[in-house]
Amino acid sequence: MLALRAGYINYGTQTEEGTGFGYTYSYEDTYTQIPILLGAYYMFGTKGAFKPYIGLALGIFLQNYAVKWTESYGQGIPDYSLDDSFSASSVGLVPAIGFYYLLGSVVLQVAAEYNYLFSGIPVAEETTYTLEKKSAINATTATDDDHKASSISVLLGVSFPVGGN
Repeated sequence: MLALRAGYINYGTQTEEGTGFGYTYSYEDTYTQIPILLGAYYMFGTKGAFKPYIGLALGIFLQNYAVKWTESYGQGIPDYSLDDSFSASSVGLVPAIGFYYLLGSVVLQVAAEYNYLFSGIPVAEETTYTLEKKSAINATTATDDDHKASSISVLLGVSFPVGGN
């Protein structure tokens, strides 16, 4: 079975506040992916309603990383703040294992997948450090290949056939 599919994955918001040596900071970031995948799936020939399968999908993951960062130094030193988002795309593989269970005209699906991305999350390229300006953001977006946004997904679904016999 071949399948073309797309999705939306939101990894939530991460926040942190604290103090360092002579400054306070606050941090908030979010990360999302939109996978667009073409997959091939092999359904094992079984009798009855239980239909196990394995599969592999290949596709592109559109990624967005948004960050709000503020450091306050006091004593006349200018605050540093960053409020921006960075986008990148990555090719990824998604191996899967799961099953369909047929209940009359309703199909239940349970699956586990591993979303493996070949490149890292989108980040800004930081440049020079001075007291006047802590960093500058270049016009280009880089990827942090040391931190990949690969993940395990558990899928639970219900399908209702439309038309046909």
